[in-house]
Amino acid sequence: MIRNISYHTLELKQEIVETVGNAYSMIARFKLRGVGSQRYRVLEASENLRSLFERDSAGNFCNIELRKSGIMLRFRSKQETYGWLIPYRNLTIFKGESSISIYDGTESLRLEAAHNATLKADFIHKMIRIRAESLADSARFYA
Repeated sequence: MIRNISYHTLELKQEIVETVGNAYSMIARFKLRGVGSQRYRVLEASENLRSLFERDSAGNFCNIELRKSGIMLRFRSKQETYGWLIPYRNLTIFKGESSISIYDGTESLRLEAAHNATLKADFIHKMIRIRAESLADSARFYA
């Protein structure tokens, strides 16, 4: 689900919390050694995302924030900030040698590290580990 998150409203905050969960507390962020990714450059995008990226000629960059029940991928288009909200149950990640691909049903992005940086595998492994733990917790809840 792609949302314009430039303007903070109570309804938007509620929708974000329902979709990807609350943000981690400061103590949890320290324990996890951060919940934000490095800056990524967008290489390929699905149709809905591409239409937002094509509106801006400044470059297509994004970052990922880990949440308790999903991830929020943030990017800018024109003067607006957008968030792609992906619950862990819908998240699919493929890591290549120099890029990662993120899928959520019909939407997808292929990303590489921005500004000739190397792709930090530890963040990707952390995202995969937290996703697995979240899915295991939900499976125990329903069992």
